[in-house]
Amino acid sequence: MKKKIGILFLLISVVPSFSAEKITYCKRRREKIFIDGNLKEWRNAYIIDLEKEGKINVERKSKSDLSAIAYTLWDNKNFYFGLIVNDDIHCNKQKSSSIWAGDSIQFAFDVTPDNTNDIFNDYEFGMALTENGPVVWRWYPSSKEIENVELKIRREGNKTIYELKMPFSEIGFKPGRGKKLGFTFTVNENDGKGFEGWIEWTPGICGYKDSILFGKLILK
Repeated sequence: MKKKIGILFLLISVVPSFSAEKITYCKRRREKIFIDGNLKEWRNAYIIDLEKEGKINVERKSKSDLSAIAYTLWDNKNFYFGLIVNDDIHCNKQKSSSIWAGDSIQFAFDVTPDNTNDIFNDYEFGMALTENGPVVWRWYPSSKEIENVELKIRREGNKTIYELKMPFSEIGFKPGRGKKLGFTFTVNENDGKGFEGWIEWTPGICGYKDSILFGKLILK
């Protein structure tokens, strides 16, 4: 069993049931991607629609309260992660390692997903639009703000649009066609009265941290 990554930030001790491994593909992008928060270069990227593929771990009135679609791309140096989140109320008054408790994204990688005995290649990050601006934080393997990234997060009506460019060097990974990563992410909810829950692609981050539960991200 792989080591559970990071710290249990949520006061939940539920071991999830997860039987079918999820797989998504990540297209290579040869043209420049402008990190400007409009995702216009992402039209041909594979989509992860959490309404269809994810699990909802939060009470909500409707999809407009909280739902999300995500996109991934890569080039020979960088991983790109874009999301469009439907969220009627945006609230993140948190700082540094506590950004998970506001509206935010947590995402994690297992660099050696086929080696269940390798416990030293798991990474967990988060990104949020806080009162002090956009932040990328890493919780595991060490807790710190990550500045070697390009990030744009903006609100457009009741949507929050995230666009991230992060070097693969942040996770010690050399990309190539056919290579794969363990991967998952959560969309966290706070409407101003505290952390309310999350929606996720797979378990492994919120509630119970275990990278063996991640899905697979295959580079195309």
